[in-house]
Amino acid sequence: MPVLTEARAVRVLGRCGLDFGPVSDPRRQSGLGFSLDGLLRLHVAAFACGKHTLRAIESFADDLTTKASRALGLTRPPADTTLYDLDSRLKPDGFREVLWQQVRTDLDSKAVINDLFAGGVATFDGKGCGSGMGEAPNDVCRTSVCDAAGTRCWDVFALRTVLTSSSARPALDQELIDGKHGEATTFGPMLLRIAGRFPALFRYITTDAGLASAHNAEIVLLLNKVYVFAIKGNFKRLFPLAQEMLRDAEVVASTLERAQGCLVQRELRRVRVPADEKFPGATQFWGVRQTRTTDDGAVTTEDRVFITNAPWDELSPERILKLVRLHWGIENNANWTADMVFVEDTQCPCRAGNGVLVLSWLRLLAYNVVAVFRAHLPHSDGCPAAWERSRELIYQAWLYLGRCLAHAATRA
Repeated sequence: MPVLTEARAVRVLGRCGLDFGPVSDPRRQSGLGFSLDGLLRLHVAAFACGKHTLRAIESFADDLTTKASRALGLTRPPADTTLYDLDSRLKPDGFREVLWQQVRTDLDSKAVINDLFAGGVATFDGKGCGSGMGEAPNDVCRTSVCDAAGTRCWDVFALRTVLTSSSARPALDQELIDGKHGEATTFGPMLLRIAGRFPALFRYITTDAGLASAHNAEIVLLLNKVYVFAIKGNFKRLFPLAQEMLRDAEVVASTLERAQGCLVQRELRRVRVPADEKFPGATQFWGVRQTRTTDDGAVTTEDRVFITNAPWDELSPERILKLVRLHWGIENNANWTADMVFVEDTQCPCRAGNGVLVLSWLRLLAYNVVAVFRAHLPHSDGCPAAWERSRELIYQAWLYLGRCLAHAATRA
């Protein structure tokens, strides 16, 4: 059972002390009453503790000691109406820089390292960040019709990048995508931006089929990195070619494990891409067959195909299987956690103005706080601590912040 030590408490609370200087304050400067840093840090701390509504955030602020409030930059607890007014008036600009500084701090302190895969793996995937009925609250939200009666609804969609080679799996960036743009065209500028900010953090870039294209491959090659693109039937020529070549290839690596109540076997086949293939830099096709067998004997099989520019001898077959599994980690870890733990796609505390966009960034910052904290908790039977248990421990840390600070000051 994970234990909340004094050192862990002080470290996780420090990670909530973010500098929101890049974010513009929309309020009038006279008689604000609350600092922008204080209110936004409160959002992050409360989300990290499992508080999903503005009323719950207000109650969380009421629970804090004076020292804890001051650590956030607050002199008194704000009302939920104060939080709602701020969230609806803020713009999402500047939050990316806050996220980058958060990641940079964790990298410099070695709280985030590439412990799962040497060289580093950045995985890109699309993610819903909120939805609702009626007219869209802003231009970034995509409007659609959700039933035969023509009922209007809206949603927010983002392309996100996660460092899946770290056991913490922190988010590195996100780009909110409106209805005029798609994931594939967003990938290139986003990758260039992240690689410019963290040039040595990752060598391998993995994506689903929706992001795979010759243009995006060229961008990866420009950066001297390695792409691993999933490909499907939307590649009218390349996908059938890969399937045909992989069909009779030998299995070069296999793993067998028990997961989610099933026996899961993964088999790898790989072949060289033909020399006359024009896809930029392509060297290999990988075929991964996953077979799941339930306790009652039911068997399901799924085949996935990947194209990559990795040199043939750079990765052993065993490491290839591990890399492919890390790619799936963005869905099974970061995206699942955002929806099931942070209820991102179903519950938004503020839908007015840019509130849903701003809160997607604040939740992402909170996710990183919990993810890094959880990664360093003791494991039980080889498994990391539950997300809910991790958030409970962070809440306990905030309640006892006065004692933690006093002990830290005495030792200093």
